Amino acid sequence: MSVPRLTAAAGFVLFSSLLCGCAKRGPAVWRLVSAPTGNVLFPPTFAGLPEGEAGPAKCPETPGIRLAKRGRTIRVALAENVLADKPSGWLRTWALDLEARGCLAPGTGDALARRISESIPLDPARAYSLLHEDERITGYVELGPESRLQVTGPLMRDGALGSDPLLGPSTVTGSANGLTVEATASADLIGFETAWYAIRPGQTGYQIVAVRTEQHIQGQIRKSDAPTQNALRFPSGSAYLRLVFKSQTAGQGISEFVVGTSKATDLGPATAEINRTGTCPAGPGIQCLPIPRRVALNSMIVIPVNGREVELSTGASVRDALRAAGIADAQNVLPTLAVLKAHRGRLLPVTFDPTNTAILALRLLGGEQLSWK
Repeated sequence: MSVPRLTAAAGFVLFSSLLCGCAKRGPAVWRLVSAPTGNVLFPPTFAGLPEGEAGPAKCPETPGIRLAKRGRTIRVALAENVLADKPSGWLRTWALDLEARGCLAPGTGDALARRISESIPLDPARAYSLLHEDERITGYVELGPESRLQVTGPLMRDGALGSDPLLGPSTVTGSANGLTVEATASADLIGFETAWYAIRPGQTGYQIVAVRTEQHIQGQIRKSDAPTQNALRFPSGSAYLRLVFKSQTAGQGISEFVVGTSKATDLGPATAEINRTGTCPAGPGIQCLPIPRRVALNSMIVIPVNGREVELSTGASVRDALRAAGIADAQNVLPTLAVLKAHRGRLLPVTFDPTNTAILALRLLGGEQLSWK
């Protein structure tokens, strides 16, 4: 059995035994190790070669990556350093392209990309980057079962229209040194409502389902299962979902768009159409919902922390999750902190040095669990 070798330039270690599928079976745990070049998260040693579901077509060649089909299964072998210089989101984009070309079975590209990221030792931040494009650059964020959508909008008196203004009369006073604007809320505005939606697999695609709601009216909080105003009446059936932020060309009344497609290759053109026209695209298998400006829509992930669900922004870390759970100094819980992370459908422990704060920087993908005593 060959000896593991650290590649400083790539920032991750790669087992040659892992590539040939002959790694010695070890404990079913992740291992977070601090290395001179940064932190490295080792997958469980039984991982072997990542596998996907093969499609009917021949697979295109990718330098440094070998794809071997065996019946309905496709195995992936990676050359050392092949992912070192890939841009954000490359691994997911590459897998979805294989799916579009028929190399992979329909709807399996996302799963293969994540399986590859789970099968090789990587810097946790690098693993996250390979699966997620930078939304500050792209202007959109991908949505999936790990996402939780938070929608906040105004509550109006009975009989008020959704298009009625939120502000009443305003006055402007001032001088050459500055202006003072005084505005009052509309008499029809009585509070606001925040609803959370889950994205769940359906028979033919995803469906967006309300899971809980909070109404804030005159200092009182009312909780319910369903919102009074469902801002996410999105048809079910889309296999791919994306939240597109408002483009420069979108109307002043629109802030965001939720777009869904039946094919991964349709998401790009649909997003381009939104950015070009500021309106929802049309076409076979394309569904779109404009989000009005008076409604705030955020994409989040959900992490159970000591048995209680905590909503976090995408890209959040273990430290962020602990802070959201009310832990001011995360180092206080390190001695008893337990982290579970998914690996091929199973939640497995992450082992780490409790005297080192590296675990606090671990990026969360959604689905992890945290606990401490």
